[in-house]
Amino acid sequence: MSLIIPFIDIHSHGNKKTESGIVSVQNLLAGEMIPNDTDRFYSVGIHPWQLEDGNIDQLKQAFQDSVKNPQVVAIGEAGLDKAIKTPIETQIPVFRMQIELAETTKKPLIIHAVRTFGEIIQLRKSTKAKGIWIVHGFRGGHETALQLLKQGISLSFGSALLKEDEKLLSALIIVPNEQLFLETDESNGNIEEIYQKAADCRMLSLDALKSGIFANFARCFKIKFDE
Repeated sequence: MSLIIPFIDIHSHGNKKTESGIVSVQNLLAGEMIPNDTDRFYSVGIHPWQLEDGNIDQLKQAFQDSVKNPQVVAIGEAGLDKAIKTPIETQIPVFRMQIELAETTKKPLIIHAVRTFGEIIQLRKSTKAKGIWIVHGFRGGHETALQLLKQGISLSFGSALLKEDEKLLSALIIVPNEQLFLETDESNGNIEEIYQKAADCRMLSLDALKSGIFANFARCFKIKFDE
């Protein structure tokens, strides 16, 4: 019996109800408890926003303990944010630590980036990281997308696609199939609607888009599905 290809939501929040035909990766902050539910996948990371509390050592320990859990299939969201009070100089070492752990564990790194794409690209180069990096909730334009893609960084698009932003849609079009993901993030939108918009924009059938993203998910997150 052949596998029915599910919709893949690589970044979601809020313990959303698992629906038939959808596979999601729920994001948890470092220190949050991982539910004892073997049917779910999780990502865990130290978000830049958590650094404002100053308890970095505790966060690092909680994060490193969580990554050992087999239900944790990705690291993040981690990254850099210039819209918060915590200096970028404080954020970078914590992000570097998560980059190193992603390289060691060979798990994909889900990246939060606010006005820091230049720094993200520079760190990709300086760390010589070879692992899977995915900028989640990408909202940039064609040129920014191209710069990230050239460094081997994948892009994940969310509900912003539904707002008919021509700049964002032009970025979506140029993403190679093997570097494309979709997500719901914190929105109440459904992943099926986001998929349909992406398929229409890329002039693909919905089934073709689902197959491509499913293949990316299985390869990058190292998840095996029963056929």
